[in-house]
This record gives sequence, structure tokens and C-alpha cells, in this order.
Amino acid sequence: MKRPIPTIDLLFLLAETRDSPQHVAGVMLFENPAPDAGWTIPELVARYRAATPVFPFNVVPRMPLGARPHWAEPAGIDMNYHVQHVAVPAPGSDAQLDAMIQRWHDELFDRSQPLFRICVIEGVQDGRFAIYVKFHHAIVDGASAIARILAAVSDDPHAPIGKPLFQVELGAVQAERDQRVPPGLLSRLLALSGRTVQGYKVAFDLYLGFWKKTLGRMGGAPASGSLPFEAPMTLFNSRIQHGRAYGRTSLALAPARALAKAAGGTLNDLAMTLVDEAVHRYLAERQQPLDKRLLALVPVSLRAAGDTEATTKISALVIAMGEARAKGVQRLAQVVENMRAGKEELGRMSKSAAGGYSVAIYAIAQLVEKLRVDRPLANMVISNVPGANKPMYLGGSRMTGIFPASVISVGMGLNVTFVSNAGQLDVGITSQRGSIPDPQRIADLMALVLREMLDAAASVASSAPVPTPVAELAPAAKATRKRARQPTSGTDAPAPAPAPASAPARRRSASSAGAKPRRPRAEVPA
Repeated sequence: MKRPIPTIDLLFLLAETRDSPQHVAGVMLFENPAPDAGWTIPELVARYRAATPVFPFNVVPRMPLGARPHWAEPAGIDMNYHVQHVAVPAPGSDAQLDAMIQRWHDELFDRSQPLFRICVIEGVQDGRFAIYVKFHHAIVDGASAIARILAAVSDDPHAPIGKPLFQVELGAVQAERDQRVPPGLLSRLLALSGRTVQGYKVAFDLYLGFWKKTLGRMGGAPASGSLPFEAPMTLFNSRIQHGRAYGRTSLALAPARALAKAAGGTLNDLAMTLVDEAVHRYLAERQQPLDKRLLALVPVSLRAAGDTEATTKISALVIAMGEARAKGVQRLAQVVENMRAGKEELGRMSKSAAGGYSVAIYAIAQLVEKLRVDRPLANMVISNVPGANKPMYLGGSRMTGIFPASVISVGMGLNVTFVSNAGQLDVGITSQRGSIPDPQRIADLMALVLREMLDAAASVASSAPVPTPVAELAPAAKATRKRARQPTSGTDAPAPAPAPASAPARRRSASSAGAKPRRPRAEVPA
């Protein structure tokens, strides 16, 4: 049955060109199956090819002239196209795997087939294999993509292999039914009038918000909240061209979350801070230092709890990050404040207006790029997607990493996406190869910035005076009160107790302070 294509999903389809593919992807790393696992990697591939896809992995876009664009069933589904099987050349290093991901991430989908592909990759170094998955952004957003990936694995190391992600049904059936074209004339008219009223409300909310901010700025109010099209030009804000580069890293989750909490912020605030500082350092290394704040486009999910419907449900904020010369905790505090203001602004919108806001700024950005005006919507995209909070397994093989590879579009040649994964924060960095050919350097700088912030926090904590425990203070207080009741005179008065010595400060070792950053491995640290 035909299903109409929602507006924001349609935008991703219309915006796609060879230079600007509109798909999201990710690579999952697994330990190789044990000899007694009961399955092999070629058998896994055969099982996936024999599976039958479900919506939205069994439909293709149709955009007829004079009719509403819709999803329709294809003439046939070629599962050998959708599920591929390759091996990394020896020795199967991370760099070799990333080079393969770069190449696949450049390729457009064949629109005569459903808009997904999977590639099972053998021969990854250290006894691992990988599964690369790619979806068009018109059928899933980041949150629903991760939900489907995690639904295809298990937290039980003894569980057998389950359904592949393109066969998993995650609910939201009623919402999908509601999107179908109403059959009767009255139903059509009612639906049209409802959409018209809703459209006017969205436009009014956006119009009112725009003039409130404009008049405030004219009255001298500082720039705050979402700030689209106010980003400075950098080397990665040129016109988008063909060719992607890819890098990744893993960061320790618990220390990162503790740093964010101590600053009154969230893990997302800290993630933005790490990217902000790393990019400023990267630009300085490229002899193009920036003395202005960078601006990041931050997607915000509009999904209710448990909503996994196959569509895109996001809004977006354009957030000013830290001052160019800010460091560590100071930069984090600035990001926390700016993100708070942006969320408050979005919170004042209706849900429809919030979704309409992202559609509006994205459409304007497309127009600006086509007119070749140097006015980027933002400098980069930074996204944080919740993942698994416990180890996950595929037929007993542990998943050791899940690294996103995302969309580069509308003058923003850098995308950094975070996914939490069983005690670590996995980071995928996608860039325009012509302007940032080495995003792995940004990944390494992010790991270095986090280590520096953790070292600074540990130094402050160790240099603080240690308070005397209450249990030790109580007897001393009683003795003091007893002595106070006894008459004393002149030289009979007791001498004051000596002040306790403060705890010695911890020092960073010379080796840790000057060590060259190494690329973190994907596995969970012991």
C-alpha cells in the first residue's frame, strides 16, 4: 500500500546529489565467533540474504508529477545488493577499515531498490569482524537507526543470532497507518484543513520568535539561543563537493559524565566542548587559527519515549560554543550556558513549530548554497545519540564498538556524532575530504583534550585541603567544652593546637604531560 512521504523526509530525498549524499551509516565491531559458536561469518551473510525486509526497508520512493510523493513496493528486492560480504586486506588495520568506510560512504543508493545496505567485513585486526550499515536519512534518523541496530543484537551472551535489523519491527504501527492517504472525500478535506491550520500555526510561531529575537538584538540584548547563519567562515565551510573522509575514537564514559555533571551540564555539553576545543587546535595546526566562536548545528530529537517510527523526527538548534581562547572548564561552562538558552527557546515552541523550524532553516541553507553565498548555517554538526548501557552480543560475539558515519550537507563540511556504548563513548567523524582530509587528527585531539581536562580536575581535587572527619571532631569538641568549664589563668591556659598540614598536591608526570596522543582502540578498556 502507498504511504505518503513526510515533508522532512522528502527534503532529504530532494536535496541529494552526487556531491551531497543524504544517508546515515555506522560500523559495528565484533569479536570473531568462537569455534563452538554454532555459526560462521559466511553463514551469517547467507542468513541475512534469506531474510525478508519489513517497512521501511521494503519500499522505494515514487515522486510522480502532479501527485503526492509516496513510498511504494519495488518490482523486486535484490538481497545480494543489500547484503554484501568482503574482507579487509591483511593486516586488517583500523586505517584500512576506515578507508573502506570512506569509499562506501561516497556512494549513492540505487533508488530502484529500498534505501539500505549492509556489508559484513571479515579480517579486521585483533580477531574482529565488522558490519557496516547504511540507511537513507529519508527512512530513519539517528535515534531510530541506533534503535534498530540494537534490536538486532542481544544483551545475553548465550542468545542465538536474532533477526537482521531490516527485519525488526519496532512498533509505531498506528502512526504509520495514520500517514496513509485518507480514502474518502470528506476525510481528505478534513485532513487538508487540519494540515492548513497547523501550517499557519507553525508559521506564526516561527514568525513571532524571529521578530522577538531581532528586536531584542536591536535593543542591545546579547546573542543567545539558536543563531542560524551567524557562523564565521572556516576552511570546512566551503561548497560541498564529492568525497568523504572518516575518523573515529572511543572515550571513557564515566569520567566524561562526571566532568559534565560537576559543571552543571550534560554529557552532550561535554561532547560539544571536546569538539570545540579540538577543532580550534586543528585550525591552528593548519595555520588558520580562528578568533571567533564556532557555531554547531545540534539535532534535537522530537520523539516521545518508546517512539521508533520509521521516519525522521528532529528539530535543530544552532549553538554558539566557547570563546576562541577559552580553555577546559571555562569553555565547558560557556557551552552549558549557551545550550541552556537554546533549549529554552526551543521549549517555547510547539512540537510542530520545532519541527517546522528545522525544515525552514535547512531549506534556507539549501537556497543559500545554491546562490553561492558564503553564509553557512553553522560551522559543523554535533550529535549525541543514546546507545547501549550494557555489553551487547551477536550470537555470543561481543560488540566492541559502534561508530557512526553521518551526513555532510549545506556548507557544513564536518559532522561529529557520539554514541554511548557499554561504558564508552564511541565517536564517528565524517568530513569533506577536500577541506578536512584527516578527521582522525580531530579525533586524536578530542581524546587529548579530555585527558587534559581530567588531569586538571584531578589536580584541583588533590590540592584541596582534606576536612577532618566528623567522628574525629566530636571527641575533640567534648574535651574543649570540658576544659572551658575549668578556671584558667595566665600561664595555665592551654596552648592552641597546631593547625593540620594540608595534603600534598598530586603532580602530572612528565610522560603524561608531554606524551603524543595515540589513536584509542575500539575495544572497551580493561
